[in-house]
Amino acid sequence: MPWSGSSLTSIPGEPCLEPLARALRYGLMRVLWLGLIFQYMSAAENAHRFWNRMIATSDASYLLRFDDICPTMKWSTWEPIELILREHDIKPIMAVVPDNHDPELYLERANPNFWDRVRSWQAAGWTVGLHGFQHTYVTRHPGLYSHRKASEFAGLSPFAQREKLARALAILRSEGVHSSLWAAPGHSFDRTTVLILGELGVTSISDGFTISPYTDEQGTFWIPQQLSEKQMLSSPGRKPSEPKSKGVWTFCFHPNAWTDEDIVCFRREVGRYRSLIRSVGEVHALYFGRQMDWPDRIQIAKFEVRRQLRLLGFAYSVAKTPKVADGPNVANGVIEHGVAEHGVAEMEPVRIATRQEKDQ
Repeated sequence: MPWSGSSLTSIPGEPCLEPLARALRYGLMRVLWLGLIFQYMSAAENAHRFWNRMIATSDASYLLRFDDICPTMKWSTWEPIELILREHDIKPIMAVVPDNHDPELYLERANPNFWDRVRSWQAAGWTVGLHGFQHTYVTRHPGLYSHRKASEFAGLSPFAQREKLARALAILRSEGVHSSLWAAPGHSFDRTTVLILGELGVTSISDGFTISPYTDEQGTFWIPQQLSEKQMLSSPGRKPSEPKSKGVWTFCFHPNAWTDEDIVCFRREVGRYRSLIRSVGEVHALYFGRQMDWPDRIQIAKFEVRRQLRLLGFAYSVAKTPKVADGPNVANGVIEHGVAEHGVAEMEPVRIATRQEKDQ
């Protein structure tokens, strides 16, 4: 019987192709349907994240960051602060100095249970931030965000920075503490620091002056840090600032310098801000993957103008500072020594600093 195109089984000597064609069509349809389902799920996830972000950003959000956390910090001041945080179930950023060599932070006898405390904060959901290595300023480089020319990292060679950061993280790991967030002493670090941090697994940075967090091309998540205790704790004749209308704002506190009046004010203001205070995890869930926009760029430009003006003032003050004969140059609280270019073995603490020159 002659062959008919409507019947694949009528070709003499050929195997039946109809089941194979049916299987191919079925497989192709499954692939297409799965692709549509995954595309829908991805779109739904993005829409869900966008909706949550819209809800969360209808008001400003705040993070609390506490710097200079080390064994010899002022524990008598810290204990009531921690009690307030726990009463309000606030999960702050604790910027820990892994191997403090800063004499200004030798305030009380070293707490023998320091690392137990750090582990308890971590277990409670608090974020442990890497606050440098030894908290000593060894260069006259302002870095990306500092208002003054003094840094523990900015301006050092990649080799020196990598060694210091690796040693800092090794100390944390040896104590069972994990940190993926960088909180630089004095806001001072450079592009080299950012690249090396990413390579070492530190993928978030508490710094910068954008309105909201964003993720850069390297995949680093930047959480802006724009405010100090001066914006929350009142001083005689000055009222605390009112909450912002939008954005994510980080208060950076230095509790070692607080007075009893500051603690009372902190308790009052935390109660006022509490509904707006978030944790790093909450902020990361809402903003990770967001790209910097034009309002952020305008905010950075404004900051950079102010920073350059302050750096010019710093340079003028250095020029007026008399030189010290037969010794290291001292200006703005930084003692100038040679900095090892290929490692940190030769580096020692190289500064004397006033409280006004600290991390803000």
